[in-house]
Amino acid sequence: MQASLIVLDRKTTGVINSALLGLGLFGFCLLGIFTRPGADLASFWPANAFMLGMLVRFPSLANPLSWICCAVGFAAADLITGSTILNTVVLNLGNLTAISAGYIVFQRLEPADRRLARPASVLFMLVAIGVAALTAGVIGTVADPFLFGGAPLDALLYWSATEMVNYVAFLPMILTLPDDPLNRLQRIIDTPLDIMKLLPLLALAGTAVAGAVVGGPGAIAFPVLALLWCAVTYSLFATACLAFAFVAWTLLAIATGYLPVADNTADRATLLSIRFAVSLTGVAPLVVASVMAAREELLQRLMFLSNHDQMTGLFNRSAFLENAARRLRGGRSHDFATFVLMLDIDHFKAINDQYGHAAGDRVIIAFAELLKRNVRKNDIVGRMGGEEFAAILSECTAREAQVIATRINTVFAATPVCLEDGSAISATVSIGMVAAASPSIGIEPLLAMADEALYAAKRQGRNRVITPHQA
Repeated sequence: MQASLIVLDRKTTGVINSALLGLGLFGFCLLGIFTRPGADLASFWPANAFMLGMLVRFPSLANPLSWICCAVGFAAADLITGSTILNTVVLNLGNLTAISAGYIVFQRLEPADRRLARPASVLFMLVAIGVAALTAGVIGTVADPFLFGGAPLDALLYWSATEMVNYVAFLPMILTLPDDPLNRLQRIIDTPLDIMKLLPLLALAGTAVAGAVVGGPGAIAFPVLALLWCAVTYSLFATACLAFAFVAWTLLAIATGYLPVADNTADRATLLSIRFAVSLTGVAPLVVASVMAAREELLQRLMFLSNHDQMTGLFNRSAFLENAARRLRGGRSHDFATFVLMLDIDHFKAINDQYGHAAGDRVIIAFAELLKRNVRKNDIVGRMGGEEFAAILSECTAREAQVIATRINTVFAATPVCLEDGSAISATVSIGMVAAASPSIGIEPLLAMADEALYAAKRQGRNRVITPHQA
């Protein structure tokens, strides 16, 4: 009974999400319709990019119900604003067909490319956008002469350019949407204000205003340097948002006359040139931001590799010593102390000799995972080399440290390690534990004392926890 309720809840959630997608699309359609220069295509039409982006970014939305809700949203927006049924059917059939073409291309991309996480991702996105825009253009060669009296070749170029600029403006913002936008926003709010971080944003706003004041065809390019500055300063998502703001502002300002770039912006040839220029300008910061994001990811990966053991993911020796020394310098409270553990897998050479080095690696990995699970969140663990590990237990009593060390020892002895051939072997660990009597004692002397206790555990039969006074 409980399982059926869970399934029902998921279905209900799916229906609600599809309905919300259709409602959001309806809102963006209205926004686009209000920018139509007479009986022509809208100056800014984010609806198609919104739908395509949501289907790609949130795969659970890509279901028949979502497509139906979106079709209803398209039709409702046109009909309530006075469009004829024929225009509504033709235009929205074209919208859905173009979106389908773009979606098919995106489905063939790697997940990282769908999120614009690699330098070449923007190029792949442009291919998908190009397919969707060209599909819209092909439909326009038939629909435009029939609806607006245009020539087929002009319709191909005009419809394609219009779709391209809208996709370039809106789609990257959805594709790069963080997994936890609310938490990300809260972290931004909690971060102290840095005036220097605001300079690229202020420069973008200033150049946009300057373009409106000066006017002329070159006004479109005024914000280019500011956009590139934003791309090397802000995250990929933030850059996508700012690129969207630039494209939306430029198109709407031109449509309403606030940005005078030509004498006759109602002319299709002029609009075609303007929209291509705006779309290409909007792409530039995305390319830079994508490269910067990939560079940052690479630097973080290199930093991780330089500080962590490749096999286990624990701190390596140098990183462990650095973090442990920092923890010790933090001092101790009156009722708590810091404890240092040295841990060594028993008879590890015999395991390698009998079962092979691959089996030995599995034992090391299994112990590292067990070690991470059985210490506290703020404790520090590292692989010192070979089968030897170390841990720092801070802010705990002697009894708590003994409980943690004993648990590691007991659980590892009771947990067989599975090998590739399906067999399993058992191993044990010896542990030496010492308390940091004073913050002035460095990590190296403490590790030496814990090491002495460890070898006392080896001499006393292995598979045990020993402190200096027990040695």
